[in-house]
Amino acid sequence: MSRQILTYLITLLIVAVTGVSDLQAQVDSLRIDSLPVDSLQIDLAPGIDLENARVNAAVADTTLQDTTSGPPEPAITIVPWKYNQAIDAQMVSNDSLMRWQNWPDWTVKKNRDPGVLSFRLGTVGRSNAIMIDAHEPRHQQLLWEDIPMQNRVSGTVNWNVIPIHKIESIHEQNRGITHTSNFHLKQYYVNKPRSRLIFDESKYDRRALEFWVTQNFTQKTNAELSYWDRRGGGGYSNSSFTGSQIFARVYHQYDNKQFFKLRFLTGSRNLGEPFGYNIPDLQNFAFNRFSATANQSSGRSESGNTTVALSYHRRPADSTLVTERFRAGMFMNNQKRLVRFSEDTTSYTLGSVGAYAHKWMELNPFRVEGLLRYELFTNREREASSLDIGRWSQLTATGNAAFEPVAWGKAVGRASFRQRGQQRDYSIGADMELDFSGRLKLVGGGSRGTRMATLQQLYWSSSGVEGSENLNPEKITELHGSAELRLFSGGSVGGRGQLKQIEDGILLNTDGQFVNIPGYEAISVTGFMDFENSRFELSGSGTVQQYRNIQLDPAGEIPAFNTTRIWLKGGAYWKGYLFNRATYVKAGLSGMFSPRQYLAEHYDPALDYWQPASTDQPLPWYSRLDVDISARVRSIMFVLRFENVLDDVSQLGYFETAGYPMPPRRFMFGVRAVFNN
Repeated sequence: MSRQILTYLITLLIVAVTGVSDLQAQVDSLRIDSLPVDSLQIDLAPGIDLENARVNAAVADTTLQDTTSGPPEPAITIVPWKYNQAIDAQMVSNDSLMRWQNWPDWTVKKNRDPGVLSFRLGTVGRSNAIMIDAHEPRHQQLLWEDIPMQNRVSGTVNWNVIPIHKIESIHEQNRGITHTSNFHLKQYYVNKPRSRLIFDESKYDRRALEFWVTQNFTQKTNAELSYWDRRGGGGYSNSSFTGSQIFARVYHQYDNKQFFKLRFLTGSRNLGEPFGYNIPDLQNFAFNRFSATANQSSGRSESGNTTVALSYHRRPADSTLVTERFRAGMFMNNQKRLVRFSEDTTSYTLGSVGAYAHKWMELNPFRVEGLLRYELFTNREREASSLDIGRWSQLTATGNAAFEPVAWGKAVGRASFRQRGQQRDYSIGADMELDFSGRLKLVGGGSRGTRMATLQQLYWSSSGVEGSENLNPEKITELHGSAELRLFSGGSVGGRGQLKQIEDGILLNTDGQFVNIPGYEAISVTGFMDFENSRFELSGSGTVQQYRNIQLDPAGEIPAFNTTRIWLKGGAYWKGYLFNRATYVKAGLSGMFSPRQYLAEHYDPALDYWQPASTDQPLPWYSRLDVDISARVRSIMFVLRFENVLDDVSQLGYFETAGYPMPPRRFMFGVRAVFNN
């Protein structure tokens, strides 16, 4: 039945698209890969400054004239808004890099990058984790334009909160004692209503349907609304997932210096929680989904998050300097989670309100920025909550500065401070960057600071797990360095390394107590190569990540946790026109190989918590190979993936987290279509 519906849907889309006569054909350009399917060229009119428009923004006159109400209002020149980033942030992906492939969530995209190891739980919609260089999952945070989006109780980042199909860019700050990701969503400047339909389907009930519509009511004002429905399963018992996400936004560009934006994002997830599967020997597991037994056959979790924000943005009067210099806003955030399993039921519902201000200054040869954020929290339904605290507040202040006296050299400094009640932490760091004529780039630096315990580690109370208010902050020292050599146009090789020393690390021991443990180290070394031109994209990398001397239970007899993880990755893609320029195609392979067994990060579903050390079994060696094919025909794009094609050929299956088998070989089909008017 689902295939009949899918066939009907595709037929309907093709008929509708071919009937649209005002869409222009693709043009011959080496930058065709930068034109998104939802940014088709349309008739332009006076009022848009094309020189300053972003490449992947839909740029057009936005005047909607009412012919019955007299002469139209004179057009003004609109320069599309460009958001600023932290001084030490680097863009790791954008819409141009993501739209040609199928990414169910950010961890699927990120685990192909050099220096990244993923720890996924078998199906979409779950709290899958990634290790980025030496930053373990519990030392990461996610921001949406300065608004924290990670779990405020456990500190875990659930990457499913990102509206992955709306990404304009994702920037990361990787040099420090923690890792920060900050995402921005696309904005539209259109003279006609525009809508988009996205559909994905594969085996094991995995389906996703998203529909959005956007329209400019005046040159200055745009509104957007979208709904995203997702569901899936891994074929194994009690692994189902259903979820949805609603996004709405209204922005008003008061003039070319000032900009207002109101945004709303809400999502919910309902999952079967197997708490892993009873697999006595991972090495000899047959990957039979009918015989595997869930540790919790009826475990369930329900979670949700809602964010409402109003922000004000300002940039210089000179329209050639389109990057903003100031933004401030107010926001409300609600987070809830409920887990039912045989031993207990855990839950919490948090509400928060906050405000922030972010300022950038250009004082040549200096660049300076500062961020101040204040939040008030309430633990609603405290009587039924697993969190033994009522109200609290948190203050966050960060500052960055760059000194660039010469074109080939730059020094960067950073500092941060947080306070929550009597708990506080800080970090300071510095880097030196040398860039010799774009051929050789060298970076080196370090950071030092503390990290206060999470609310869960301090105030949690449930069957078998207790927090402790006597925990000391973690003390972290971090060193990093990298080198990249550009051999020729489009080709480069390089490497990077990072070392973190953690004293008084906070982990959950085998007795269900959060405790400070003796010092341990996390080390990561990565080598990589890249090549790209108008026809080919080639990449390869190798990563060695290691933990040393983690005492999971200092008072017990469990030996120190030591493990070495090795990932080798590669990808090769071809792109170009076919069928007399009727379609633009990108096709290729991406794979990875882990040549030896290792101990993975451990996940506790009741706590929504990842930690580096456990008594789990080591993962067997494994490999994965995916085949990607995408084709754009006018305003419709087909995205195909053969996932894990070597399954049952070189191996019976594989794990990324102990006790959670990954899906077997499957075909994933996706279609994206844009409609004007």
